[in-house]
Amino acid sequence: MSAPAAAAEVAGELHRAGGDVTLGVGCELTVFMAGLVPGADVAARLASLAAVAHAYAATRTDRPPPPTRLVAADH
Repeated sequence: MSAPAAAAEVAGELHRAGGDVTLGVGCELTVFMAGLVPGADVAARLASLAAVAHAYAATRTDRPPPPTRLVAADH
């Protein structure tokens, strides 16, 4: 089984157990390749994606806002 498939299996189990799960796979290409997301460099592209995420989250009253900083070691 590939790593993304294994991650999807675990995410599915967590979701079925009642967890609020989001699985992002392949975002590296999105931020490291110029032209897919607005921005002159990786930092600017990440900022663009974060702005979209926060704008979307503002429309969702059923969920807390996304974190302003996410560190995998914190979770």
